[in-house]
Amino acid sequence: MIDEKYVKVTFYLNQDEDGYPPVNYESVWLKKNEQGEYELDNIPFYIYGVSKCDVLAFQENKGEFVVSGVLRNNGHSTMRVYMNVEEQKINVISALQLLGGVTNSANASPLFGLDIPPSVSIPDIDLFLKDKLDEGILDYEDACLQHTGIDEKRLKECKALTNIKYVNH
Repeated sequence: MIDEKYVKVTFYLNQDEDGYPPVNYESVWLKKNEQGEYELDNIPFYIYGVSKCDVLAFQENKGEFVVSGVLRNNGHSTMRVYMNVEEQKINVISALQLLGGVTNSANASPLFGLDIPPSVSIPDIDLFLKDKLDEGILDYEDACLQHTGIDEKRLKECKALTNIKYVNH
């Protein structure tokens, strides 16, 4: 294929009837691992069904690399958080980081992605987010759930949003 350590790839996205996501594509970086596979190296912003460190397949199309599917999930979960109370954003991000989450926050945007590594307790993060939701500080959604022990109904709802093909599943 190619012999680059990092490859920028594009996901093409379908907008729903409300025009979400507000873009029709998202570009992300893949990093070549020791096995020669390419893993997602950042937190997806609008993509459903993939998380950081997932192994992806891609192909060249008219001079750009386009994701063609997921080869393997690697256990991270992804959520999206929308801040209703902007002045609480720093406190929320700090608390999520103390719980083990990783964020991709742009200062100007109320929306950010949250990566939850496999070693982190998703119930602790859920409890924190639910408390902040109940307080009206934020809204959040599941973008890709890979942790064990998550309610089956919630997993089904999340999988229904997936907009990427799984190659080996």
